[in-house]
Amino acid sequence: MIFALTLERTVLDTIESGKMTKDLAIAKLGSAAISNKGVISISRESYLSTEEFIDEIADNLAQVIKITDGTTGTPEDDRKK
Repeated sequence: MIFALTLERTVLDTIESGKMTKDLAIAKLGSAAISNKGVISISRESYLSTEEFIDEIADNLAQVIKITDGTTGTPEDDRKK
């Protein structure tokens, strides 16, 4: 349960820091993402691909876990114990 809550908080923190997928960026921008012709228009700099987003979450989660228990949870860390 602790891992799930940590993961959830990390995902939310990642999104709140401005790093999100295109669908979330469009939802955040709302009507500002719609051009005067009614077409959704959002710059590529405004969002991450799904893979980039997951990588960002993984990086952030590794930092949270490292801060919490002093390791990154990798096999190398387990061998040090």
